[in-house]
Order: sequence, then structure tokens, then C-alpha cells
Amino acid sequence: MKVSQLNHSKTPYELRIINDQLDALITAPESEGSAEQLQLLIDTRDRFILAYLDQLSTTSAEAFAIEELKVNQWLVSTIAPLKSKAKTDLQQLSQGKKAIKKYK
Repeated sequence: MKVSQLNHSKTPYELRIINDQLDALITAPESEGSAEQLQLLIDTRDRFILAYLDQLSTTSAEAFAIEELKVNQWLVSTIAPLKSKAKTDLQQLSQGKKAIKKYK
């Protein structure tokens, strides 16, 4: 699945807007605060989906959930390396701070 395929035939307009923002953030070069923006968009997306599912009939909700499960699995696999890199960066920053304190 490509980033541009966050939307499927059952994606409502409002979720398409969120997905477009998520798409832009994932494909953009790293920028200041992108991890926080990514978390905010994922949380917004989750809240929207949960509220949207409550509005649908059982059959429609099930069909929508099946499509969203595919998208969510792709998102998890795409974001995992970003999360790992952020963790590594934080560890390096922490080690750098310790080294600086050692030489003071």
C-alpha cells in the first residue's frame, strides 16, 4: 500500500482531509515537531473513526472497519521505523548530555 492509499471507497470526506494531512507529514522531510504532529493526527484520526463507526449501521460499520484495518496495519508498519529512529535519536541526545556533564 502506498501512502496515497490511506483512503478507500468507504472513506468519508472528513477522514480524507485527516488522511491527506497524515500523508503529507509522512512523506515530508523530517521537520521540527513532526513527531508531535504525527501523534496529534493519529489521535484525531482515531477519534474520528470511533465516532464515525457509532453513526453507521452494523453492516456498514463492519465493511468500513475491514477497510480501515488494512489501512491501520499499513500505518503501523510505516510508522514503526520512524518511532525506532526517534527512540535512537533520544538515546543519542541523552548520551551526549551525559558526556557534556562529565566534562564540565
